[in-house]
Amino acid sequence: MGLGALAPAATGPRRTLTGLGARLLPHALLAAALCAPALLRAQPAASAPPLPPPAAEARAAAAKQDTSPLSAHVSFTQFVQGPVAGGVESDVSYGGRIDVEGRVDTRLLGLWRGGALVAKLATRYGESASPDAGGLSPVNTALIDPASSGTATGLITLAYEQVLPLGKKPGNLLVLGIGKFSTVDLAAEVFMGGSGIRRFMNVSQIAPPTEARNVPSVTDGVSMAVELGGEPVFSFGVFDPIPSQRTSGLGDLFGEGVTLVPGVIAPTRFFGRPGHQELRGTWSSRELTPFDEIPRLILPRPGDTTGVERVSGSWSVTWSADQFVFVSPGPPRTGWGVFWQVGFADARTNPITRVVTAGVGGTGAFGSRKADEWGVGYTWTGLSGDFKALLDPLVALGDEHQVEAFYNLAMAPWIRLTADLQVIWPARPGVDTAVLPGARLQLLF
Repeated sequence: MGLGALAPAATGPRRTLTGLGARLLPHALLAAALCAPALLRAQPAASAPPLPPPAAEARAAAAKQDTSPLSAHVSFTQFVQGPVAGGVESDVSYGGRIDVEGRVDTRLLGLWRGGALVAKLATRYGESASPDAGGLSPVNTALIDPASSGTATGLITLAYEQVLPLGKKPGNLLVLGIGKFSTVDLAAEVFMGGSGIRRFMNVSQIAPPTEARNVPSVTDGVSMAVELGGEPVFSFGVFDPIPSQRTSGLGDLFGEGVTLVPGVIAPTRFFGRPGHQELRGTWSSRELTPFDEIPRLILPRPGDTTGVERVSGSWSVTWSADQFVFVSPGPPRTGWGVFWQVGFADARTNPITRVVTAGVGGTGAFGSRKADEWGVGYTWTGLSGDFKALLDPLVALGDEHQVEAFYNLAMAPWIRLTADLQVIWPARPGVDTAVLPGARLQLLF
């Protein structure tokens, strides 16, 4: 599911790192890049599956690897990014994120089968280049939760999951979940997922802006999915429309309404190669206006919104698809293909009412580099005419275009180095086309 809304952009004075550590940390990425050729000769390519395999394959692989009821994984990701031309300000930003993920398996505890308690603790630090870029969508998804600036730690996932068989045929399952979810992590698009620490970095390439109004990036709720033959075919979520990155979210659960997220997924086999077609909707009963804050977006606001009518029943509809052009036999499944998303949203409550994303990408397509990942994507973002009219003549907003390309080099099973380039044609008047190169270094433990 391509769900997600992200944390607020920084609104106060910008903080910068100081001291010897601040001067040395950004150079870690440059050093890694200079050492890449030697490391590539010395280390084998990573064997972890770069593309999400079908759910049945993923569970089978996890069952073979997990022998203890408690499993934990840590990733440390660093970013250097900033505009070299255009945007609001030419500057280099350095930041990072540490993710600690844990899982308790009820079967390995000697209890019932199919149950698991999952948790994810995230710490972010440093600064994002999003304010300097001048675009509507943050350019670095990973540096938004659990806060948009400074140093912050938050429990962004704490949920119980239960897998139940549907009949006797293998791969036919009902998957239930309850608790706090990082909806950005729930994104299951084959080529667009990764939460900003693995594939694309810009929010527009990961979760459609038209869904940002109704679905927070971290929130409480329940979810269910039906899998047939190891592939998801239907999903449904009930979420609190209020984000809870830094709180439990239980104090006023559903106090301002509810968000419903149904989705129908059709696995395809065009030209004998796997793909997916999904039609997903969101609906929220929360009372809103187009000018209410949307944490995932960076939008101007008029000085006075007291006369703007508040309405309920905000909706969005998204059609997303992926299709392999080349695929190697699995598991693990590798290959490359095309993807696209088309989204529409309610103009009464959403400043962004149309979005189109399309691109190409994949993994393991270049010789022996079986674990390298790459992608090129384009996003067009169309703003509501009512939203633009209410801001005029103060702000003459247009539509926004964004292109991103990345290459993720699997230098070893525990280290990944990504080169990223984004070009943004901002919707804001007076902001020139922004060119943002960046680098990302991820260490896996």
